[in-house]
Amino acid sequence: MDDRVFLCAGMVPPGVHYFYFVRSHGTIFLSPNYEVVRFKTTNVFLNRIEVSKRLEDFEYVHEAKDGEEEEAVFMKDRSVFKDYREDTQSFLLKCFESDFEFGKIPRTVKKGTDFDQEVAKIKELLFEHYVRIINIFTFYSGSSAYPTISMNDFTSFANTTKILDQEYIGLAALDLILVATAVSHHQYVNSATLDLTRYEFMEMIVRVANFRYKETKLVKTTCEAIEKVLSELIYPHAQAMNGEKFRKYHCYSVKVNEILKKNEQQLKRVYDSFTHAKKRYITVEECKTYVRKVGLSVSEMMVGAIYAESMMTIIDPIRDPVRPNMMKYVEFLVFLCRVAHEHYNGGPYENELLFLKLDHLMPAFLAFLSLQPQFLFGEKFKIEQEEEKRNANRKRKQIKRALKRQMTTGSPIDPKLLAEIKTLARTAKAGQVIPDSESDDELESEAEDTFNRETPVTSEVKLAAEELGGIVRNADLSADVGHSGPISVDSAASKRQDRDARAQTQEVIDEGREQEEDMNDGM
Repeated sequence: MDDRVFLCAGMVPPGVHYFYFVRSHGTIFLSPNYEVVRFKTTNVFLNRIEVSKRLEDFEYVHEAKDGEEEEAVFMKDRSVFKDYREDTQSFLLKCFESDFEFGKIPRTVKKGTDFDQEVAKIKELLFEHYVRIINIFTFYSGSSAYPTISMNDFTSFANTTKILDQEYIGLAALDLILVATAVSHHQYVNSATLDLTRYEFMEMIVRVANFRYKETKLVKTTCEAIEKVLSELIYPHAQAMNGEKFRKYHCYSVKVNEILKKNEQQLKRVYDSFTHAKKRYITVEECKTYVRKVGLSVSEMMVGAIYAESMMTIIDPIRDPVRPNMMKYVEFLVFLCRVAHEHYNGGPYENELLFLKLDHLMPAFLAFLSLQPQFLFGEKFKIEQEEEKRNANRKRKQIKRALKRQMTTGSPIDPKLLAEIKTLARTAKAGQVIPDSESDDELESEAEDTFNRETPVTSEVKLAAEELGGIVRNADLSADVGHSGPISVDSAASKRQDRDARAQTQEVIDEGREQEEDMNDGM
């Protein structure tokens, strides 16, 4: 700003930060403009600042890398997911305020001089955990009486998370907590209904925390009790969905968008088959029916949880309780991605990319209406390609050993092995087959293909490949005319030349094989 004061900007995460200032000659000093506190239990004093979370997310701009070739970049606003609204901090705050307004959490705090301060602390703490809380609620509501958690499923949840431990909280105490939570002070929820809504699930956590920790004198404040019930009971044992993470790391990619976009016409026909003029959405029960008819290995309970995860977050699901069960088309696309991911979960293809999973399941998704995909990548799973490559390498080694035996002993090559040589000749890469229309000359160059694909191309290797190619042609011809070994010339000179050539060729072949094995070992 002037000769003495300089300004600089920096980014720090939300939370409490300690700092000090240093003059150019090394003198350390503190600023009176910030709070001065003792650093933890030391005798060192530092400035302290508390940084709050931002309420508005930044707009991200993707800058493509410089290069000669154009890089394919996923842009959500131009993809099939463009209408899917993500949860920003400001949107989540609106959802939280709505839930807090419907609930009775302030009634769990005793009236006193610090009542407002205590409620504000509880509110701030719950918002810090809000995303994880609703992710847990999403799983258990989706796998229960969606969009609520039934009383029986809540009891199962309490047992799973050790809330129901029979020491501090038994069944009778749990019922009291559930009834107190279910009492409604507005017209939108019936107090006689013990199924937990989203705001009641959050209130239940507060009531369990007070009953389990505060009233037993294990902690002094409700905030401490909430922290303990979340960190010790719920988070370690509860299951949760994380739709934002799944979309970010699986759905939002160029190839996933490509296969969905190029089959959009067919997929919309599937979606529209569940709708009509007065119903422009798909329900959770219809999705369960669809998955069952497609034949995916996903349980109905998990389908419900996936349905709940695929839905965009709703600010107020209380005044409009039907909205959580009205899936839009873009949500249906997310649902298809998520159910395809779940279908392969726990199997050998679990870690394959999502676009390959969709590529393999797209025919089944569309067969529901006897439709055919308009586009498929046609690629095999990576694990299948690697297995084929290993098998091809083993087969090539077997063929080379047979050719070596033929050159040294004159024993014929098994006709089945000769057929496999021709099969390998058609293979340009593992898993990619050259059409059968290739010429016979290309089929006979299997040995050259083998060396060129697997080892560095040198003059010696090329020579070995040419010699191998000649032996393959001789072996094929001898099989055709009925000879039991390679074609030979009766003259003694020709035989000596043939033996010398075989010896020289064998040395080069062995060298090429060693190079190939070294490369295979390094893969």
